[in-house]
Amino acid sequence: MIYREDAFSLIQKYVPDENRIKHSKASEVVLCALAQRWGEDEERGGKMPGFCMILALNWTCKSFICNRIFNTYKSSNHKKMNLIIREETRFDWPQITKINNLAFGHKDEGKLVEKLRTTDAFVEGLSLVAEVDDCIVGHILFTKIKIVNDEKKHESLALAPIAVLPDFQNQGIGSSLVREGLKKAKEKGFKSVVVVGHEKYYPRFGFKPASSWNIRPPFQVPDNEFMVLELEPGSLENVSGVVHFSTPFNDL
Repeated sequence: MIYREDAFSLIQKYVPDENRIKHSKASEVVLCALAQRWGEDEERGGKMPGFCMILALNWTCKSFICNRIFNTYKSSNHKKMNLIIREETRFDWPQITKINNLAFGHKDEGKLVEKLRTTDAFVEGLSLVAEVDDCIVGHILFTKIKIVNDEKKHESLALAPIAVLPDFQNQGIGSSLVREGLKKAKEKGFKSVVVVGHEKYYPRFGFKPASSWNIRPPFQVPDNEFMVLELEPGSLENVSGVVHFSTPFNDL
């Protein structure tokens, strides 16, 4: 029988700092779930079966295991990988933050995703991850926005952010995330998607300059980098105005 503190001390002892999931809540979530399953309240010092600790430790070591897989696939084509696009779960959150931080080279996008999950703009099923052999290597998020023209408000989606681990970029994983995300957005009844991004990347998915509909950004951005996609042809025919993003975007 092992206390939670013993599990964390083992994690710190055997998992190298650079490979350890920094967000300790990942381990805590697993430990709490396992403890509850056994009807024990670990927050009050309840003891846990040893194998529960091992499972939690194994989950925390997942990033270490993934690093080995990253090295294996570093120069591989994604078509040879076991690539799966699926909806996120709460257990994916630490790795999603890590992926965004590494892909963008700073922590702004990682924090943005965490904040957006707590808002009304978040849509269940539109935060997707790309998984290679059980390891998450990419992430995409769609959140609700408004296109506002005086008193008229039209609901749409924002595609942001999208991130792929550096060693897995330029292998089609990002495109797979975008296509699957757009498909799911349409299935959920959304009519359009707005994106701020590279002018030569997003048109392949059907995005066009938002100025074609007189849809404007709330900040300065080159016209050809602010784009919109109609998920349903003609859905933006009578729509124009300024895009209002969810509040967390203001912190970027």
